[in-house]
Amino acid sequence: MSVDSAHGGTTRTLQSLLMDTGGLADLLDADTVQTWARLSEGLRRSFESFLAQMDGTTRPSYTADLCTAYYAYGKPTRLKEGFLGTKFTGVSTIVVELLEKFMRRNGQWTYLEQQDWFRSGDYVVAVEVNYYPDRSGANDRPEFHKDTAGINVFANLIFANTQPMEATEWFADLEEPSAKRAQWQRDHLPAGYLKDLGLARVALRGKDTGAVPGGVAHKQYTYVSWVDDLVWHSTPAERRRVKFTAEAARRAYPKLNATLAGDFGFVDQELQVAVLGAELVRSFADDPGTHLHRWMVEQKQPVRDIDTARTAWRAVYQGDGGKTRYDQDADTRSRMTWRITGKYAIANSPDPNLPGSEEILETPAGLSNRERSNSLDEHQEALRKVRAANVGTPRAFIRTWVRLVAKDSGELT
Repeated sequence: MSVDSAHGGTTRTLQSLLMDTGGLADLLDADTVQTWARLSEGLRRSFESFLAQMDGTTRPSYTADLCTAYYAYGKPTRLKEGFLGTKFTGVSTIVVELLEKFMRRNGQWTYLEQQDWFRSGDYVVAVEVNYYPDRSGANDRPEFHKDTAGINVFANLIFANTQPMEATEWFADLEEPSAKRAQWQRDHLPAGYLKDLGLARVALRGKDTGAVPGGVAHKQYTYVSWVDDLVWHSTPAERRRVKFTAEAARRAYPKLNATLAGDFGFVDQELQVAVLGAELVRSFADDPGTHLHRWMVEQKQPVRDIDTARTAWRAVYQGDGGKTRYDQDADTRSRMTWRITGKYAIANSPDPNLPGSEEILETPAGLSNRERSNSLDEHQEALRKVRAANVGTPRAFIRTWVRLVAKDSGELT
């Protein structure tokens, strides 16, 4: 799915800002693009020897805190330096100025400045900037997730690539959040923003079809911008998901039933993948012909996390006829595309500025029966070429989290 949004403009909705990607020159003037070119090259050189000392596991996950810029309506911007900002004098100011231009051109500031909760001073916009010196090799299989502790409105990536590279994989998340995440958001986000999220989900449903976008990003200094709560995204992965079958599902039943109150999962040695009860139950729910899907509709309770998956399992697959219903669902589900990742999707991450924040794990709706662009035969040659061309080239970028912070938050003191 691609939302064609005109950059800038006088009014913006969350659905119009769902996802945007291109080259930095599509949004910014040549001088600003050159500023990023010089800055990204300087950062690359500065981290070169440091990265060389890291192993392949640590390197992709390493991130350097650059700065956070706080915007209160009608007041001067307040800059808080991070580790990287204190190490390289003046870099934070350059990056913040670049991002202000970038967020105006991509429409994010237009949306924010329209909101009563920002104009009233009830919420401050925090633009948090981190630098990834090399995300290469982060995933063996796709790991779809969201960013921050549920208070993130937008996310932006600006890459340092000077040649084509593998594109970020993503798809729209248009189902209601899990009960735990929904409560967390009600406690921390303005009601007006949550209303906008609901309107966007309704407006976008039925439009997000086809293969999960990915493939090759051809433009120099690629950027990716999205509404964090409405998108599952992943660093590109070469390996494919595991094809699941009715036979594998039958093999899983006794082990999942036995671990229901615990991990609710096991490792299938034949498939060499973790079979997570929550992911499997969600995959049954993705087929409207299953008993599980009908239960979900009747209960008006989407299966998003392990708690609701356990509830659904007990209601549908235990008791009289439970195993029969399970086998029937396995047969029904096997008639269409059926893929599993063997991994939870992180929908919420702990934040040191938010006491009580925790990791919330969910399973994306609709992913199990969708193909990935990166797995389609027609894309394999292009992907092989771009992977080969980028061997030894760091997948470097700055990541921007655009967060909402209540005016009385301790983070602002």
